[in-house]
Amino acid sequence: MEMKKVTIEQVDSWLSPSGTDWNKLEILEDLMNLANGEYKPEVLRDDILQGYNHSNYECYKEELK
Repeated sequence: MEMKKVTIEQVDSWLSPSGTDWNKLEILEDLMNLANGEYKPEVLRDDILQGYNHSNYECYKEELK
């Protein structure tokens, strides 16, 4: 089964949940950990998708008010 690719929108949502942007150091640390095998690509993918889904849920919740 082929995995659905992560989109730019999903990555952007993961990096800036609820309007709080990651700083450059946090992004560099995650890239370093990926390169060193300390952060598995599968875990990163899951983190991005979970953050995106949570962000969309929060937006939907606000629309219901």
